[in-house]
Amino acid sequence: MRAFYLDLAEWGLEDPVRWGVWVAPCPISQEDLVRRKFVRRRKARMDSRTRERLPVLPILVDAVDRWRRDSAQLLQAGQQTQPGKQFTAAGKTLTSDRAPERGRGQRMVARLRHGYATTAQPRRGTRILAWAVIEVFRQTGIRVEELLELSTTA
Repeated sequence: MRAFYLDLAEWGLEDPVRWGVWVAPCPISQEDLVRRKFVRRRKARMDSRTRERLPVLPILVDAVDRWRRDSAQLLQAGQQTQPGKQFTAAGKTLTSDRAPERGRGQRMVARLRHGYATTAQPRRGTRILAWAVIEVFRQTGIRVEELLELSTTA
């Protein structure tokens, strides 16, 4: 575009009757050109990072999907097990226990090996959300800003 305005100015000098009326200063300043270079370089860096990380995307998708499925198995097995009984799901042995301070329908499960307690329901929600976010990114290619504007009720 800048070259076109320079050509018009040169033609205006050579043949002012024909081209003189079209001569105007170029609206693209030198500062705009510098900014454009900056934007182009930033995009090139972002594209390079995407190309570097693209080969591990299937590994991430598989890991999150496995995480989601394991969580669903743990929750289902925990809900079907009587409080105080052991159950095995997703390769883990746990003890089901109903915690009195927990909300209705939530089970507290304790890993026997480590002896700490964890709630199955909120963890499952986090895992499903992580899986859903990654799938939305992968399937649509939207940006984070666009994802944040999505409605969950639509």
